[in-house]
Amino acid sequence: MSSGKIDRRKVAAARVGLGITHFDANYVDKGGDPFVPGTDGQVLRVRPVPLGERAVGFFSDEIDRLIQQLREWRDGAPRVPPKPAVPAQFHPSRHRKGQKQSGRQMPTAR
Repeated sequence: MSSGKIDRRKVAAARVGLGITHFDANYVDKGGDPFVPGTDGQVLRVRPVPLGERAVGFFSDEIDRLIQQLREWRDGAPRVPPKPAVPAQFHPSRHRKGQKQSGRQMPTAR
């Protein structure tokens, strides 16, 4: 499975769908906890490959493994419906400018 290709940090982070800072903080193995936070010890972090004094990269097949482990971790967890960002009674569509409810002017959404 070794493809021999090395992805630079920005490309590796983009393949996982993350920004560089979040990828670096949570998905790169820096010698501490070898598991990605929040995955209950099921997803291993990726180890960087030094390419120069400051440049690092990641083996492409290890990024593929990380993505596969994230998929397996997600599929093994029970589905939980997302919580609404705003409770229904405060949703902006319920507070249209000029609408009156029981004789009172409704506040406008901001």
